[in-house]
Amino acid sequence: MNIRFTADALLARGPHTAFGEGIRSVIAVASAARLRRVRQTLAQLLPDLTVIRQRPPLSFEREESIHRANGIDFIAHLAGELDRLLAYPKRGWIKPVVFPDRIADDHAQLLAWLQHR
Repeated sequence: MNIRFTADALLARGPHTAFGEGIRSVIAVASAARLRRVRQTLAQLLPDLTVIRQRPPLSFEREESIHRANGIDFIAHLAGELDRLLAYPKRGWIKPVVFPDRIADDHAQLLAWLQHR
């Protein structure tokens, strides 16, 4: 939703700062765990915008430690990102993602593991 709020704020400043008008390309920076959702959100909301995707240079271990320091279970967060990628297209928030069967199977196993740990 931050993309929507940003788009609205930019448009309020005038067409010269609106996505697709004055702003035709962006660099989207997000963690590796969120980057697909950011991509799909931009594709849904601003399909004509040129997007360069970039993730911060964080290792899995570093990203996990940042989440842990903030009281967030990183593995549960990863499972939640997959949940959001499946649920958000139905709400019109992001462009649908087609997952290979292997990813869907791994997601189901991860959810089961999280429930029983």
